[in-house]
Amino acid sequence: MILGIDFMQIFLHLFNIILLFGGLYILLYKPIKDFIQKREDHYREMDEQAKKTLDEAKALKAEYTAAMDKADEEVEAKMSAAQAEIAEMRKTEEESLKKKAETVIAEAKAEGERKKKGIVEGAKEDISKMIEEATRKIMLDSEGGSSFDSFLDEAEKSSDGGNSDGRK
Repeated sequence: MILGIDFMQIFLHLFNIILLFGGLYILLYKPIKDFIQKREDHYREMDEQAKKTLDEAKALKAEYTAAMDKADEEVEAKMSAAQAEIAEMRKTEEESLKKKAETVIAEAKAEGERKKKGIVEGAKEDISKMIEEATRKIMLDSEGGSSFDSFLDEAEKSSDGGNSDGRK
């Protein structure tokens, strides 16, 4: 013991402190450090998996968008083709209807002409019958002379007293 210091006691205290820190390191620090490291690894793995899933989702979204654009283009092309087909069908239908209308008009004109000819023929027949009757009456009256005389008497009466219909 030098200067009243017991070195053995100091070494024993140092040994106890080293033993205490070693025990605490082994019992507390190392398990907590391992637990924290495992937790960090777990969350890092979850983050990587989330990033991978996000990248896959972005790729699927891009693929879906491309497919939708392609589908939109196909729909637009089909609609254009359908509109062109409808326009062509409308055009051919209009042409066929015009042809039908022309034939109906031509038939109506022909029917009109036939009726006109029939009417004209009927009128000619009526006129010839009227002429024939008038001629017959004239011939019969000329033999008797009374028709012409009665006509002249009627004319004189109408000029004397009033209107041409015999009223005053």
